[in-house]
Amino acid sequence: MIRRILTALLCTLQVHSALADCAITATSGLTGIITPSVHVFTTGPISTTSPNQLIVMYLPANIQTNPANIVSITGGGLTWVKRKQVNYTMGPQCFLFGNCYVDVEIWYAIASGLLASQTFTVTYTGISAGQGYVQFLIFAISGANLSTPFDPNGSLTGVNQNTTGQPGTPTHPSITGLSTSNAPDMLLFTCFINQVTAFGGSCDLPIGSVSGAWTRVVSAYNQNIFTAFFANSAVWEQNVSILQLGVTFEVLAGGVTDTDWVLMGDAVQCGMRPPPPPLQQPQRPFAYGWPW
Repeated sequence: MIRRILTALLCTLQVHSALADCAITATSGLTGIITPSVHVFTTGPISTTSPNQLIVMYLPANIQTNPANIVSITGGGLTWVKRKQVNYTMGPQCFLFGNCYVDVEIWYAIASGLLASQTFTVTYTGISAGQGYVQFLIFAISGANLSTPFDPNGSLTGVNQNTTGQPGTPTHPSITGLSTSNAPDMLLFTCFINQVTAFGGSCDLPIGSVSGAWTRVVSAYNQNIFTAFFANSAVWEQNVSILQLGVTFEVLAGGVTDTDWVLMGDAVQCGMRPPPPPLQQPQRPFAYGWPW
């Protein structure tokens, strides 16, 4: 009987130890200017302290003349997978040059070994003229389910945007109706805002949702020679231990409005560590003497 009780307790402890939160273990942020002759970039370096990490790269771009898409990401022997991509025309007025084109992408890879000051090469399709901003935000996550890293709920990856240009039609930056099918999860909120002087702080402002507090993971900022014009992006995270149903993620909960923003909401599945080795089965009563 005592052996059976101990076996049950050990099984319970192992189950709870497997349901661990994800954790951000490393970050890297870098910005660049894309032109017709410059469309291959080297990211900032990132280092990990343990193997089996999920590496996520958030890549927003705002370009004057024509859309530019990422065609490849290489480096570190990793295999990169595109999680999400959206393209929008921002206008009719963007900066002083008419329409702009926004490309926002999320890619991920599994790093089974350690990364030591590892950089990656990101190649875009060329642009015909002018220039644009590109931003490279990278972060490593431990504790993720490496076989199926992202929550499979059909509401993910959620996207909302306002690309009405300047002055455009300002709206509150938020995403609604996001749900999860797994718990625990790490919720991810990505934000890209262009020309944010009227917004008063951009994607670095606090994030709100019905589920709790957020932590900023990494952010980036570009500014051109016209000091009023700039672009800002950020990634925020929050660990949740219960399923989410139709929640809202928003920049600075309240009545703040702006134009020219793209938001994404996603979730990484956590608590899926490899199972422990099986316990020794308890002996049958009286098999070897006294039943304990």
